[in-house]
Amino acid sequence: MIRRIVLFKKKAEASKEEFQTAVEALAPLDKRIPDIASWWVSVNVGKDGLWDAALAADFKDASALAIYNDHPEHVAVATVIAGVSEFAVFDAEI
Repeated sequence: MIRRIVLFKKKAEASKEEFQTAVEALAPLDKRIPDIASWWVSVNVGKDGLWDAALAADFKDASALAIYNDHPEHVAVATVIAGVSEFAVFDAEI
């Protein structure tokens, strides 16, 4: 299994509303893209920290992750969120 962790930091020039909308667009992807084993996304509700939102997703294997990476709905949402945030991606075998 592959676990992907993505941490997001809102860009200074992006509004909180733009950032929130972009993160919310991630939420339903697990219902639209096949082979996602588990999915969690949230905006940081605590005090200001280094990261403003996080995503954790599990994929059954590298092929499932590749399908997700190239899926048009993921690409569209990733393009929007890249416009309003910096992010770090970490993929691990679990």
